[in-house]
Amino acid sequence: MTSVARLVAAGVIAALALAGSEAIARPDIPVFVVVRDYAAVPPDVLRRATQLVTDVYRPLGIGIVWVDQDAGALRAGTMRLTMLRRTAGREDGGRIIGIDAAEHLEPRMHVAHILFQDIGDTGVTAKVLACVMARLIGGALQSSGATGSATIIRAGRDAAEHLGQGAALFTLEEVKRIQDGALALAR
Repeated sequence: MTSVARLVAAGVIAALALAGSEAIARPDIPVFVVVRDYAAVPPDVLRRATQLVTDVYRPLGIGIVWVDQDAGALRAGTMRLTMLRRTAGREDGGRIIGIDAAEHLEPRMHVAHILFQDIGDTGVTAKVLACVMARLIGGALQSSGATGSATIIRAGRDAAEHLGQGAALFTLEEVKRIQDGALALAR
């Protein structure tokens, strides 16, 4: 576990303990995620980002299972994160953007898209990507089965700095809804 992940995990564990949550004692609930990388994300960035997302969810009692995109049958509730290259020169440059589909587009899969661009060095880019991925997964779990308007998540260097300082990605209310959503998927 990286030092950033330890700080985030410690913050989440402390918040859950203060709130009296039983998530720490609960065994990991698996949440399956497929990443389709059409953006040619550098392998080290993707590896670091997925590890950080895994580390962020672990204290919540949720085990993120990264599934090979070529895997055959996927279980219900699998989330697909499709990475697309973001072109430079846009008004919102210097950020990675995540877009959560408003509805389940496939019967067994929740779909979200990430518009990827390099933010700077590998570590900063991985942290920003992890923030977007974690928020998209959290949003899907909170809404498990519900439909609504699309969610847009933007993250840049400021998100990497907050994550590096151990800031929580989710409020306690969001944590509860994420855990409830993961439990519903596990049934």
